[in-house]
Amino acid sequence: MAITSSAASAQPSVNITFEGLLIFAFEKEPNGKCFVGVVPCPNHSLRLTINDQKSIELTSRKISFISNGKQGVTKYTKGSVAHKSRLGDENDLGWLMAIEGSQFHNSKLQKDVNVIQQRFELNTGLFYTAARTSDAIIRGPQGIVVDPATIAATIGCNITLEDGEVLSLLLDGILVNEFKSEAEINKIKIEYVCDTPALPNTGDFDFFYQVYNGVPTQDRFDVISTSKQSKARGLTLQARNPDLCPPIEGEPPIG
Repeated sequence: MAITSSAASAQPSVNITFEGLLIFAFEKEPNGKCFVGVVPCPNHSLRLTINDQKSIELTSRKISFISNGKQGVTKYTKGSVAHKSRLGDENDLGWLMAIEGSQFHNSKLQKDVNVIQQRFELNTGLFYTAARTSDAIIRGPQGIVVDPATIAATIGCNITLEDGEVLSLLLDGILVNEFKSEAEINKIKIEYVCDTPALPNTGDFDFFYQVYNGVPTQDRFDVISTSKQSKARGLTLQARNPDLCPPIEGEPPIG
């Protein structure tokens, strides 16, 4: 799931992919971090796989990818994208849905950040859309179909390490793995998905309103899959600003 666009296709040292009911929040470039909040949802498990080895379930409250090299995350954007017609760079981060954006509520919403009890923190990397889905539709308030939607199903993060630099993986501040610049790419997969396939015309979008809890039920949107084969795995949202994923109370500092 590498970036296919020639402008950003250099081989990284580490490639991380995110899939599932997650909310991304970015601090300002060039030195900002990225936070990824895990939306509580029944029958979902948060799993990590490294280099296609056996996956493990993550129960830690804070999962950190910290580089001792270049600091600051960047977003791969090449202009506007058209969610209805699929026009636009396929790797543009603009395919990531924004619930406060024009597709949905088009305003800043009340949030309850305490709902998020697990989060990722990254201090480096280039974020982009690794895969899109075209089998989704957006339903507006009262169930009215707004648009078919091409949306990000998987978000990627490419991290380039120079000689001597290390990317550390910490679980609740405890170092559990280190990644260095190697001949082969270190591939890390993060999945937060339902343990059973979703039924057609169903989805988990409503669980995002646990976080954006100021929206009355009658004013809420929905995003559903129309495919019988789809597992509705790729519902991700981008927060407009980083206040969505503050430090969890009582969590240890970054090691």
